[in-house]
Amino acid sequence: MSQLVKAVRAIAAGDIHAKAGGSRVYPILIGDEPALQTLAANRYLDEEFTKQLSPRPDAVAPLTVMSIDGLDELLPYIAAGAASWRQVLDVRFEQDGVAVDPFHTTWAKLRRDLGIAQRPHSFLSEADDAVRKRIVERYRFGETPAGPALGE
Repeated sequence: MSQLVKAVRAIAAGDIHAKAGGSRVYPILIGDEPALQTLAANRYLDEEFTKQLSPRPDAVAPLTVMSIDGLDELLPYIAAGAASWRQVLDVRFEQDGVAVDPFHTTWAKLRRDLGIAQRPHSFLSEADDAVRKRIVERYRFGETPAGPALGE
């Protein structure tokens, strides 16, 4: 998290030109750990983030924590223009920090409230399909695989 704090501090101070004047910095921590998507995990991590960033500049939003799966679920909606990053992230913030609900819960509620139809998690599906095809071509069930055996 210290890398994220360092980057956010530099962006907020203008040391790194990564935002338009007057815009807000939205720090996001993405991980492949199921515990990141439990009740209050985001609130706890935002508190730790804020301690390291202290004082939090006004232009820096609370930390948003999401899983890789949550990002994969969100990206098709962002790409299609059904929702914006700012819209999705701002709804998570409360007067005293970030919501205790995990990202996927907040996103599901927002989608329902806005009447956004569910989309397939297809952002990475083309790559998934290509990998799946190569595996099936290489390892056919009940047949000897083509090419050298493992360990040769």
